[in-house]
Amino acid sequence: MAEPAAGQPALYEVGGTYWERLVTVSFRLVAAGAAANRVARVTILDQDSRIVALHRAPFQIVATNTADFTFGVGLQQAGAVSAPSMNAPLASLFMQPGWSVAITADAIQAADQLSRVLIYRERFPTGPEGYPMGGFEPA
Repeated sequence: MAEPAAGQPALYEVGGTYWERLVTVSFRLVAAGAAANRVARVTILDQDSRIVALHRAPFQIVATNTADFTFGVGLQQAGAVSAPSMNAPLASLFMQPGWSVAITADAIQAADQLSRVLIYRERFPTGPEGYPMGGFEPA
């Protein structure tokens, strides 16, 4: 996944021929020198940009710190304030075509940088009626 510009979220959209389920989302957040504390988050949005699920890291990082975050299905929260790595749980839900994932942080600053963004997901192809391709033919 391409790295976003400084201060911008990383965005991923589900393609038109698949339903997808997230397994793991991981990334690095480098907090610039501005005074605000950051809390990393992964947000799942529907096709109308409404929040379906909001996942926040269990701990914040303070200015001038760097942390690696892993959000995953079945993970327990782990880490500490400004720890070099943190884990957080992620909801196991199906995302429809047109839904998206936004990776960012509360109080993100213009000079903050997201990098090493990785989204690991399961994909399920669908046909024109929403059935698995080749899996069902109406009579």
